[in-house]
Amino acid sequence: LNAYSVPLCMTVVFLALASAAKGAVVDFQLTALSSPSGSDAAATVPTSQSTFALGSSIFLEVWVQTTNSNGVSSASLDLLFNSSLATVVSVTHSSVFSTLTHASINNPSGVINDLSGSHLGPCTDATAVTPNWARVAVVEFSADTDGPSTIQAVAAGSPVYGTAICGLGDVNPVNIA
Repeated sequence: LNAYSVPLCMTVVFLALASAAKGAVVDFQLTALSSPSGSDAAATVPTSQSTFALGSSIFLEVWVQTTNSNGVSSASLDLLFNSSLATVVSVTHSSVFSTLTHASINNPSGVINDLSGSHLGPCTDATAVTPNWARVAVVEFSADTDGPSTIQAVAAGSPVYGTAICGLGDVNPVNIA
């Protein structure tokens, strides 16, 4: 990608969680859009836009799914971004993961720590089971400066916030892709 070939724009490049772990139980996907998609649940994650006009909003959607038939009860990750190119404006949690929400934004450091939420319905709800996805949150960024910007998702390292399977508890970070 050559971000400088398009004047007055920002190119967004995604780095997912470290390469997909063999036998991963939970998968997170990031997608960047000029406006949020219309649903908190989908069979496929919306396709990302790769460039945005300077000064425009970038809506980064965080999606999750699991191969476990019990479904996801809590989803948590950290986002790392280049704070010289973009800043976080807001975080809006989805209606699916709307309980025990958290997101600690540190724009100067380019980090959102513990972006998380829980779905405390009964396990019979089986939220975000493959092939279905559930949106965890929408993060609004401002495209501040021209250049390729990387947004990286990493498994949250907090002992308080974690990703969990309904009825089974926390998922070991090595099983998150």
